[in-house]
Parts: sequence; C-alpha cells; structure tokens
Amino acid sequence: QQVTPRVGLFLTEAEKAVNRGAFDVALRLTDSAEVHAPELADIPYLQGLILTELGQIDQAQAAYQKVVSRDPYYRAAWFKLGNNAFRRLQYREAVALYRKEQAVAREEEQGHPRDIDRVRHRTILLQMGRAYTELGAVDSAKLVYEEAIAMDPSYAEAYSDLGVLHRDNGNYEQAIVYSRRALE
Repeated sequence: QQVTPRVGLFLTEAEKAVNRGAFDVALRLTDSAEVHAPELADIPYLQGLILTELGQIDQAQAAYQKVVSRDPYYRAAWFKLGNNAFRRLQYREAVALYRKEQAVAREEEQGHPRDIDRVRHRTILLQMGRAYTELGAVDSAKLVYEEAIAMDPSYAEAYSDLGVLHRDNGNYEQAIVYSRRALE
C-alpha cells in the first residue's frame, strides 16, 4: 500500500516520539496513521516495537501477528515474533519463528548470491541457538552457533554463547577455546 503524505507524517512523528521516549504519544500517532492506511504493515510493526519497549509482550505479539498477516515477507517480523515467544519462555515456538524468518530471508535472496545479508542470518542463528540452549537441545544449539560462526568467523557473540554452552555442559577445554575466540 502506498504511504500518503499524511500517513508518512504520522509515522515520522511517531518515530520522533519513540526517540524521545514518549511511547504513549507514539502509539496514538500510529493509531492515527492506521485509520488512513489500515493495510500498511509498517504501522503494526512500529506498534510492536513500541509495545515491546513498554514490556507489553502480548500486545506486541498481536501487533507483529498483524504485520505478517498483511505482509508475510515483512523484514524481521517473524524474528520479532520469535523474540517475543522467547521472552514468554516459549522456546519451541521461538525456534519455529526464527526458522520462518530464516526461510523468508533465503527466499528474498534466492538468485542473488551477492545480496546475502550475513548479519541478518547470523543474528537469526544466534537467537535460535539461545532458544535451543534453553530447551536443553545442546547439539542443535552447537550446530546453529557453529553455522553462525561459519558465516562470520569474527562473530564474538556466537563464540561467547558457544563457550558458555560448553562450560555449562562440563566441556571446559572447549569452553576456554571459544571464550578466548570471543575476546579476540
């Protein structure tokens, strides 16, 4: 859907309000924008960000669900749904949603090997590894952390999480190796 100047102004002002920490004002502005562009996925996405910031995870989840119902390929929407599932301790659901984001990213990049967004993929993998860790699926967590590292050999956060995973599972030598790599 096209963004009219009026809707664009509401969204710009809402983002400014968010940057000032005026979340209630930002939500009112997004509500006004939605009156004029009820199918625009950007609006519930911004609402989801605001509601997450306010700690209103269930309402944020509903906003992100609205995003994917309007545009199932909206960048990072499935990822945000996964993060909110993670916050609600719904780790299996989080993994499934991260996998959905990964599939959307791969589909977007299909046929464009130079356009692969490595930061996006490694971030998805990191969060997926964390969800697997919470589920006690150590082997799955290791695999996705290693995949993130293969994608970016300098990804300190993945090395750190992998080090913690090894430490927590009594593999202290490997924990030291990965922890040192995280610090390099």
